[in-house]
Amino acid sequence: MPRTNAPESHDDLWCFSKTEVAERLGVSERTVDRLLAARKLTVVGNRRRGTTVKITARSLRKYMYPNG
Repeated sequence: MPRTNAPESHDDLWCFSKTEVAERLGVSERTVDRLLAARKLTVVGNRRRGTTVKITARSLRKYMYPNG
């Protein structure tokens, strides 16, 4: 199996809030909103006003390690 820059993943079922993703990426929550609008990150379920947005660990990993 080829080695990649991405860490081994057993956490594909994990989800993160916008705040957690912003902290991990070192950006603002508004920037996370822009990434979601550009479909660079994937959410679980529908994005509706007033609901908690949960971002999948898989999409976060793909964004952080695009070549992995």
